[in-house]
Amino acid sequence: MLRQPITHELKLAKTYFELAEKGIKNFELRFDDRDFLMGDTLIVKEFVKKKLTGKSITRRITYILRSFKGLQSGYVILQLEEL
Repeated sequence: MLRQPITHELKLAKTYFELAEKGIKNFELRFDDRDFLMGDTLIVKEFVKKKLTGKSITRRITYILRSFKGLQSGYVILQLEEL
C-alpha cells in the first residue's frame, strides 16, 4: 500500500535556490534517502555559508527518475512544480 504524501524539508545553496525561486530550475538531484514519492511536498530552504537565511519555497514532486543509466546509484532526479 502506498503511503500518503508527506513534506520533506531540504536545504539548497543560494545560487541554486535563486534559480528555483525564479522558476528556472524545476528539478532537484538528491541522494535517495528520504523515501521520495510523487505527490510529496518539498519545503526548500536557502542557506549561505552553512546557515539558513530564512527564505524558503514550496514545491511538489511531479516525477522521479530512478535507476537510470548515467545516474549514480542511490540518487534521484525530482521534477518539481510550484504550488
